[in-house]
Amino acid sequence: MNADKFGLFFRAPKRTDQLPRTPLANIYVKSYLNTEYNTKDLPLITPDCISIEALDEWINSLIRDLETVRLEARRKFAPYEKRRRKSN
Repeated sequence: MNADKFGLFFRAPKRTDQLPRTPLANIYVKSYLNTEYNTKDLPLITPDCISIEALDEWINSLIRDLETVRLEARRKFAPYEKRRRKSN
């Protein structure tokens, strides 16, 4: 499964890094839409929806994408979580 609209930006700590010695993660928008409307400062992540049903479909799609990103983040954080539990 691949998230089309969102992505995970994951930075693992390196031995040469200063604190923090834990990984850092962010979610970013992979793509967004701009329309001819005055929305230059508002990145749109859905097309124009003309009904609540259409908007609901897009919201569900965004939720699925975020769930995919969550699974990827859990996989990437897992080794660090195991080490952290062992050290406690």
